[in-house]
Amino acid sequence: MRTQEAFNQWLNRITLSDMPGADVIAFNFGIFEDQQVGYKLYIAGLKVYDSEDNDWATEEDYIPQERYFTLCVKSHEEDWKQVQDKVVEMIKTYQSTPDYLDSFLSKAKAVTTGFDDGELLRVIYYFS
Repeated sequence: MRTQEAFNQWLNRITLSDMPGADVIAFNFGIFEDQQVGYKLYIAGLKVYDSEDNDWATEEDYIPQERYFTLCVKSHEEDWKQVQDKVVEMIKTYQSTPDYLDSFLSKAKAVTTGFDDGELLRVIYYFS
């Protein structure tokens, strides 16, 4: 199965069966390296969002049961920047699907991604 297809299915399972509270306004796709399987993602929701301070993403208010997604990328195959760019592209591709429009992600104030020890990139954000 292609990584994008698996990613879309993972998000669809979460958005259909594991809804966050209405007060969760932003979501972060954290990226980290797992020594055994390579790079992994997790999703977390938060009640606050601060575009000026990456620490907003440390106080997680929503953690879905199926939190983790394994990327089909080993750490020796691509560097961190390539992996981050790939995650950004996967999120943007998901955003272009009808499933996204029906998901809680489409109502978020912001959707970000980045490595746990790095800067977060806003992939999707709304002004309201």
